[in-house]
Amino acid sequence: MCQFIAGPFVKVLFQLDTEGLENIPDDGPAILASNHTSSLDHYLLPAVVKRQITFIAKKELFENKVLGFLLKKWGQIPINRGAGDNSAIDSALAILKKGELFGIYPEGTRTRDGKLHKGHIGVARIAVESGAPVIPVAMIGLYDILPRGKVLPKFQKARIKIGKPMDFSKYDTETTDRATFEKMTDQIMQEIGKLAGQKVEGEVYRYQEILNQDE
Repeated sequence: MCQFIAGPFVKVLFQLDTEGLENIPDDGPAILASNHTSSLDHYLLPAVVKRQITFIAKKELFENKVLGFLLKKWGQIPINRGAGDNSAIDSALAILKKGELFGIYPEGTRTRDGKLHKGHIGVARIAVESGAPVIPVAMIGLYDILPRGKVLPKFQKARIKIGKPMDFSKYDTETTDRATFEKMTDQIMQEIGKLAGQKVEGEVYRYQEILNQDE
């Protein structure tokens, strides 16, 4: 109902242009791996994808009664970000096992400078353990519309570019080491960068540095 009512409104409001929707399968599990430029990312991507996308979100967002109610109805899963990666990965695998779409921001947090940063290896681990394809997604223009720290968005054009699925099924959990997971993650981030027209910058964001910051 939200997509039916709010989707057209959001598309018009942000002059939303979408490319590559045909790369998202009509059924079956898939991982949508996106850059994270703005809090609007959560709303614009689901507005254009017909299937429900489940994200994991920090549990503090669910403390607001209205937002928490909506997030649960939208299928979002609360997680304690300080509890470690395994809880997030277990949640993702459960979603994919049901044949659904799982959304993830490999950088771990919204960009603080508008640049695309290296990703955490969780996305690669989820891909290998689930066998699901990774579909790279680029949110373009949303950092200028509503960057971190701003409350009111500018109403200007945004774009979403969805790339072709990346197949990592040749890897298995028993033989894949951390170095390979890092290589896979770099490949995913590079594909996101190509879609966004950006290069991957610097070091991976560390969760410990952002635990006390607003997401």
